[in-house]
Amino acid sequence: MFPTDSGTASKMGPKNKARKKKRTSLIAMECSFSELSDTHMIRVVRSGIPSESVVVMAEKMKVTQAEIAAWLHTTPRTLQRHINESTKFNSEMSDRIAQLNRVYCRCEEVFKDAEKAATWLNAPNYALGDVAPTSLLDTITGINMVLSELGRIEHGVFI
Repeated sequence: MFPTDSGTASKMGPKNKARKKKRTSLIAMECSFSELSDTHMIRVVRSGIPSESVVVMAEKMKVTQAEIAAWLHTTPRTLQRHINESTKFNSEMSDRIAQLNRVYCRCEEVFKDAEKAATWLNAPNYALGDVAPTSLLDTITGINMVLSELGRIEHGVFI
């Protein structure tokens, strides 16, 4: 989704091409992002997730960048400045973005459809107190509640 340095990629060996592909998928917030080992994820979070990932996340989750800013405990203006300057987020914000991506990917996995996943995330849910799952994504506890509910849905346990 985002431009990469194709000249560099063509000069790389197979192992380095795989690394380049993983880095690109981090920007695009693909669900392969959630398949990284915990050790690799820690390195990625510590080195910072590119700000462009928020744009992709907003599109996939069908939410505004202002909503994502609230989940990241920052202002929309600060978030926009990161995006405009193409900077990487600090480790705290990167960790939160990684968790948000985990929620989205889990939705896609459970519903097997990106559109259905986005619809579920934005619709009020009785099991979550009649609020949309997205309204809970500003806290780790809320993220865990959403992930637990997705597990119940996957296993056919409805409240």
